[in-house]
Amino acid sequence: MPFQLILSFKSFEPKLINNALKNVQILAHKLQNGQFPLDLFTKTGASPTKIKKLTVLSSPHIDKKAREQFEMRIFQKHLRITDFSTFLECSLFVDLIKSLASVGVQSKIKVQTRTKL
Repeated sequence: MPFQLILSFKSFEPKLINNALKNVQILAHKLQNGQFPLDLFTKTGASPTKIKKLTVLSSPHIDKKAREQFEMRIFQKHLRITDFSTFLECSLFVDLIKSLASVGVQSKIKVQTRTKL
């Protein structure tokens, strides 16, 4: 029964996401070459950047035309790692990824499996 991990990363800085992805890919390749019998195939994909725009009145009493605009960009990337043969390998890999948690990056982990009906 093959297991599949889908890792989603969100951040305000794209460099932080790229560093987190590199760390996970390096860990996957080290485990693949080491004692872990993993056949890892990784795919990365980027979601569209979410842009939130805010408009603030600079003088709240009289001058409504005096406004300031700000924007907040949220970058997202996904990493798919397939072919974990057992749930133990998958859970150990998830624990190692959790220990690699980087500052400024929100990560979300999904585990999927397919069963025969």
